[in-house]
Amino acid sequence: MTTLPPLLSITVPHLGGIEAAYRCLPATPDPSKRTLVMVNSFMTNSGLYRPQFESVALQKEFNLVAIDALGHGGTRTASDTFTYWDSAIMNVQVLEKLGVTERVVGLGTSQGGWIVTRMALLNPSLITGLTICGSSMDYESAESRNAGCWDAAAFFLPTLALYTTADAGFVFPQASIEATFAVGFGQDFDLTPEVHEFWTSTIGATYSGADGQRRARMVTINLLERDGLLLRIPDVKCPVLWLHVR
Repeated sequence: MTTLPPLLSITVPHLGGIEAAYRCLPATPDPSKRTLVMVNSFMTNSGLYRPQFESVALQKEFNLVAIDALGHGGTRTASDTFTYWDSAIMNVQVLEKLGVTERVVGLGTSQGGWIVTRMALLNPSLITGLTICGSSMDYESAESRNAGCWDAAAFFLPTLALYTTADAGFVFPQASIEATFAVGFGQDFDLTPEVHEFWTSTIGATYSGADGQRRARMVTINLLERDGLLLRIPDVKCPVLWLHVR
């Protein structure tokens, strides 16, 4: 795999202090360019956007910034409780620390779509466009399932029990990693051995030990019990490109 920009960290004040992990190309954003901020899907991290960092076309047009959502990758906070709104606030503060205060396009994959949409709601003068990939603005409702969306509760509630009793030697189950691949990439998506190994080792390392177990619990709760945004959609004022693969 091509080398990603280095994973850096920056301290922002939300939740009493967050060490937010991010990747940025160039290392110092160019004020003459727009900025593409990318937010990862469930249990992945900023490494998900390797193809975007490799894109010469994107590099010419944008500063490229990928931020690990709360509970994901290298981002850490002392608070055991956080929501997608908190990740949205954190991301805005990261961009401010990087000197980016305007002309931002948000790219979010799955749960990342919920986060960048919240960023647009919280700071409409910052976010000038959204690209939302494989994401729904609904909560985990019966209407959503009737429309053909997956049943997240049936998938995640059994695994949530694995995260509730603190275990210093906790090892994230391989079966859960494989199930996450199936849901996140699709049953018919053929992962190369290299990509499969990258995410297997990355997810396993991120969610190991008691601290990783706590974060696995909270990111799962966030997905299961998030609030919907359907009634807030009229408040999103920027252009939106919404992508789904059937």
